[in-house]
Amino acid sequence: MNFEITELNRLIANMIRIGTIVEVDDGKALARVQIGPIKTDWLPWVSNRAGDCTTWWRPDPDEQVLVFSPSGDTAQGIIVFGIYGNADQPNTNPNEHTTRYKDGTTITYNRETSHLTVNCVGNITVTANQTTINTTTTHNGDVTINGNLNVSGNTDISGNTSVGGNTSVSGSLASKGGISGAGGLSFENHVHTDGDGETTQTPR
Repeated sequence: MNFEITELNRLIANMIRIGTIVEVDDGKALARVQIGPIKTDWLPWVSNRAGDCTTWWRPDPDEQVLVFSPSGDTAQGIIVFGIYGNADQPNTNPNEHTTRYKDGTTITYNRETSHLTVNCVGNITVTANQTTINTTTTHNGDVTINGNLNVSGNTDISGNTSVGGNTSVSGSLASKGGISGAGGLSFENHVHTDGDGETTQTPR
């Protein structure tokens, strides 16, 4: 009887255990957990979705996790992460949801200010058949467009413009400054020589 009670207590105690990830098999999506002096067998971890829609976010070594073991059998355990341990939480603001990656990249949404902040230390790639952005945009930095650019609204340019190809203008062209052609020819102040050898007046 005492043995049965002891064994029952052991199984109950093993149903929920806290441990630390020590090994990860990415190919099989399995990990081993150190629970005190015991290292578990290879166990699966819980994913947000694992059906037609899937997510992938593997646990890291030294990450603190829970191991749920049906009937107290750790060989059938399932890993649930994560528990804040030695690693600091990425944020302490109750109104913000933050994901911080190992390289320092962070994604933060503030539900109080309705502000989403993405701080990526590397590059961002978006691939889609078509992208529609409904917003007023401010871009700081250079822009390279490998394709055609169609603008249906007005365009204001406060800096200089350099065109390497040809320019076609269907409407009127108005200039508040000088317009010069090849060799410094001025369209406003240029003159011609008429048939009598006399110099014509500048355009008016």
